[in-house]
Amino acid sequence: MNKNFIKDSTNKIEQQINKIIPLIVVISTVIAISIYFSPIPIIYMYIDLVIALIFLILSIFQNRIILEIKFYIMIFVAITLSILVFFDGGISSGFIILLTIGNIIPILLINKKESLIVNITSIIILTLLAIWGTVFSDNLYINIGIAKWITHILMFLLFFIFFRIIFYNIIDALSNYLEIINENNIKISDLAYYDNLTKLPNQIYFKSHIQKRSENITSAYIVIYYIKNLAFINSLYGKEMGDFVIKELAKTLQNNELKLNLLSKTAGSELTLWIENISKEDILNYLNRIDEIIENKYKIHKLNHKLDIYIRFIRCEDNIMSPIDYYNKANIAMSYLKRTQNLRRIEYNSELEELIRFDAQLNNLLEEAIENKEFTINYQTKVLANNTNVIGAEALARWNSPIVGRVSPAVFVPKIEEIEKAVQFGEVIIEKVFQEYQSLCEKYNTKLKVSINISPSHLLDDNFIHYLKEKMNEYKIDGNSIIIEITEEVIILGIVEVNNILSEIRDLGISVSIDDFGTGYSSFNYLENLEVDEIKIDKSFIDKINVNNRSLIVVENIINLAKQLDLSVVAEGVETKEQYDKLLKLNCDIIQGYYFSKPEPLNN
Repeated sequence: MNKNFIKDSTNKIEQQINKIIPLIVVISTVIAISIYFSPIPIIYMYIDLVIALIFLILSIFQNRIILEIKFYIMIFVAITLSILVFFDGGISSGFIILLTIGNIIPILLINKKESLIVNITSIIILTLLAIWGTVFSDNLYINIGIAKWITHILMFLLFFIFFRIIFYNIIDALSNYLEIINENNIKISDLAYYDNLTKLPNQIYFKSHIQKRSENITSAYIVIYYIKNLAFINSLYGKEMGDFVIKELAKTLQNNELKLNLLSKTAGSELTLWIENISKEDILNYLNRIDEIIENKYKIHKLNHKLDIYIRFIRCEDNIMSPIDYYNKANIAMSYLKRTQNLRRIEYNSELEELIRFDAQLNNLLEEAIENKEFTINYQTKVLANNTNVIGAEALARWNSPIVGRVSPAVFVPKIEEIEKAVQFGEVIIEKVFQEYQSLCEKYNTKLKVSINISPSHLLDDNFIHYLKEKMNEYKIDGNSIIIEITEEVIILGIVEVNNILSEIRDLGISVSIDDFGTGYSSFNYLENLEVDEIKIDKSFIDKINVNNRSLIVVENIINLAKQLDLSVVAEGVETKEQYDKLLKLNCDIIQGYYFSKPEPLNN
């Protein structure tokens, strides 16, 4: 049975008994005084006075005497009184009531074993009284004959048996019912406060816990681990692998030498730590140690790449803000992390306040810029590697805000995704490129293939293909003049779903290119299944082909694989003659980079 329920019930019973005891003292005293002035034998007055004295002592020391002792005294008094009433009047109603009360109390309030002893003792007493009353007494009320005595004894015996059976069956049924309720409450609590996958506390529990703990500590750290590429893993390897990654990261955080006060799963891709009374030096050492495990030793079954994780942490100080406010501010720091290229860990501090205010302002300005079509296009040419003839150009969006001035694409492009305006932004860029296409071809005196970057969310938009067709017809653009560039992140959408869209694009005569190839995960695994025409080797590999033999091998393998799959290869970010010469020897098809041209507006 539920322990809290038993405890509460016991406390309530004791409170009621403590109220009754003084009343018994008064009643017993009044009865004793009444007997003194009546013809009733004086012995009963003394008995009542003794009872009054016993309960007076109980009343005085009620907080020091345990409940069980109070029960036993009440049982003893009831049975003793019943015996005394018997000697005065035999098996009278008073005798029956007192004896019954003396036996019901232990059944109701004491455990089975001890109450059974009381019941058996009462039957023995009743049997002894029967023997005495039949053999030795001449009192007509007592000497009622052996047959009647046996009948009374059997009636008492049957009453106690039936009462015990009924009562304990009710108690057992109630206990089972309470157990079911308790189990359901536990299940409800688990659903409400715990994550089903990891069994860790969830965000609701985490917030409640840190709010309570903040009353007892002066400082603590909140550390949040966010797996950036979990959706990619789910799509490429299946949700079971994504679940495995989450659970393994939780084990990594738990098994470190630092004792965590609380580890919670506060979102689908997020694990959050609450660590109390720790120095800045120790928390940094802990984070560095976890980074080392993840980067160098942390192996995920069947995954051949490292986890891409964002980490933000914040120190919670007493009497400055509530822990919930600190937690919310740590989450705000995520937006800053997402728009940086190389930063993966950040501590929230007051210096970020201005950045966050600027971030909010930038959101509003970006929405206005998309609506007012404030963006311009710079074009970076692409040349054939074997003769350096210009054959195409990549359209690169630029933004010169009238309020904050020039804003880097590295800042505003991720922000556009955050404010969920990628579709509207993409349509603005597509239309501007189509408007300028003829002038671009005239500038270079040749028909170019213009590459336009499309975000995964825009690619997935139901209206994307329709919009392309509409604008191609409006500006009389041939499909073979356009290349749609996508990133490896589109795999998150699922190979089948993406291929369906890419097939529709290619049906329009438009080519499809994978941008930043090699920076994603397991690129070679999906390349044979994805319907594309071109791959662009990421600049990070090109930068090192003359200084790092491993990068050279990767680039060579990418080119060879692309040739085997009948795909064109573009090397982007080529800045030196040495890089160009190396790529020419590797039989790369197309070159793009500062060595041949910088991105520039159409009118330059």
